[in-house]
Amino acid sequence: NTANGSAVGGGFATRNTNVGLSSSKWGTLFAGQWDTPYKILSAAVDPMYFTGIAYTGAIIGTPGFGVGPVTNGNVTLNAAGTTLANSVNASFERRQGNSVQYWTPDYKGLSGRIVYSANEGKTSDSNALTQVNPNLWGLNVAYESGPLYLGYGFERHNDYFGLSAIALSAQAIPVAAVTGLPAASSRDTGNKFVARYGFGNTRLGLIYEQLKYEQDDNAAAATNFKSYNRNAYALTATHEVGPGTIRALYGRAQSGSCSLVGGAACLTNGLGAQQYTLGYSYSLSKRTDLYGFYTQVANDSRATYQFANAAGIGATAGATSSGFALGIRHSF
Repeated sequence: NTANGSAVGGGFATRNTNVGLSSSKWGTLFAGQWDTPYKILSAAVDPMYFTGIAYTGAIIGTPGFGVGPVTNGNVTLNAAGTTLANSVNASFERRQGNSVQYWTPDYKGLSGRIVYSANEGKTSDSNALTQVNPNLWGLNVAYESGPLYLGYGFERHNDYFGLSAIALSAQAIPVAAVTGLPAASSRDTGNKFVARYGFGNTRLGLIYEQLKYEQDDNAAAATNFKSYNRNAYALTATHEVGPGTIRALYGRAQSGSCSLVGGAACLTNGLGAQQYTLGYSYSLSKRTDLYGFYTQVANDSRATYQFANAAGIGATAGATSSGFALGIRHSF
């Protein structure tokens, strides 16, 4: 089963791609590169087709700090190959490589998915290296009955060092050219709750998320960051008007809280952001929509949230970014 390709620069197996077995009685088991159960849970309530610059990924699945969705990859070093400081390691909006997933069959509206991503980024056994063993696992559970949908997702990244990706670069965990017997580990976790309810021509949705980044380092200074937590939510709505649909969302990321190794005060004020998106789609057929969206990501004074799938545009601290999207969507 393969879904592959992109508008620009597509290549083999760069999008959702798997090999596996599927049965209506026993469920689906596969290996490959695929959206994690944690990520895909948002699709149940995202009104903007769950893609592009306007969808919920600007706020949900990211701690800010310029971190965007991961669409093709696994845990990585920084560009110099010396530290676990690459921003992709902090993302919870992941199309995860080197992974195995199992999807349960539907049972009276109840279903679930689990994922494990292998530790191919494990470092070698040497006193000159920080020993890290990065792996990922997660799950979701969903219940749907008539107009009601409820879902919960959990994901844990062991030794991904997401905090190294969002803290000061000088505090990133080194994996090469260090002396002594360095020891470091990290635990990054995401919890997501999703709800949707429909009545008449209207559907309302809610996403609530908590991201937590923690790391230990025996060589860390007292002023180094030890943890960062932040909560976020998104409210979504669609309303059908004749052959078209009005689509809207509002997202809010809170500033969160942090701690330092030495226990001194740690301030996070100004690290929140808001997202506003409004759009309209017109159905040309059951499988084809013509759409137009407007979206805005407004950062608090020190925050650097950006458009989802921003293609490296980024944002300066406190910036407000606005964008328009026009397109035709056809489902195969």
